[in-house]
Amino acid sequence: MSINIKSILEDVGKGAASLIMSKSTDPSYKTIIKEKKNDVTRRIDWEVEDYLIDSLRKHDVPAVILTEERDLVKISSDPSYLFVVDPLDGSLNFVMDIPFYSVSIGVAKYSGDPRMSDLIAGIIIDVQRDAYYYAEKGKGIFVKGNTVKPLGEALDKPIASIYMEPSISMDMFSKIKKIYELLGTFKVRTLGSSSLEATLASFGRFLLFMDIRNKLRIFDIAAAYVIAKELGAYIINPLNGSLDDLGILKQPHINILVTQSKKVMDTVIAAFKE
Repeated sequence: MSINIKSILEDVGKGAASLIMSKSTDPSYKTIIKEKKNDVTRRIDWEVEDYLIDSLRKHDVPAVILTEERDLVKISSDPSYLFVVDPLDGSLNFVMDIPFYSVSIGVAKYSGDPRMSDLIAGIIIDVQRDAYYYAEKGKGIFVKGNTVKPLGEALDKPIASIYMEPSISMDMFSKIKKIYELLGTFKVRTLGSSSLEATLASFGRFLLFMDIRNKLRIFDIAAAYVIAKELGAYIINPLNGSLDDLGILKQPHINILVTQSKKVMDTVIAAFKE
């Protein structure tokens, strides 16, 4: 069964964003309802995920949905697609009233053991900006409501988004320092929504986006992966190579580098290999 993926993702993604905005001033949606080993679930996460599942079911999509809170949800007896859903990427920003968070949905062809390379479409909704980025494999990218052209000479130094733990080893820290020196220095920002930051790096707004905490999951990067690929950006694990063969259903924890520049990618890889 063939479906209009773009139309469906636009509809359910924008609906989810509207729901988030409507609850942004309600303190009850910021409460923690479930605690996990390295994360928490808030009421907003649970209810937006509910909305996405129900919306995809109403669209009669022949799919299985991989969700952050409920794991696999089957909404068809004969699925053709796998939807990978992050209902709110940047939930702490939502709680803190920091206007930078997103809805992220990736789509792969359904199979018994789907890989990252099987992802065929993705949408990331920038909730507060009322903007979104949509990409479909082999068909390019569509942007609505935001300009993401590189800033060029408007910046005195390029900007990198780098996530690492305070407990980072001195050896790893020295490698980060070497990257900083080899790339001619840059400013560092971490904004709290990996899908949006990876997308900004894919467009060249950031020199690079890198997370070496080994904490990101498939939900965080599925849509951003498709966008990066369609833009010709590099999206890899900087410590051990390609992400293409990662099993989606295995839900591995991931280190990631996203950049438009081959020089940046080669510099980062070389520094970590030393």
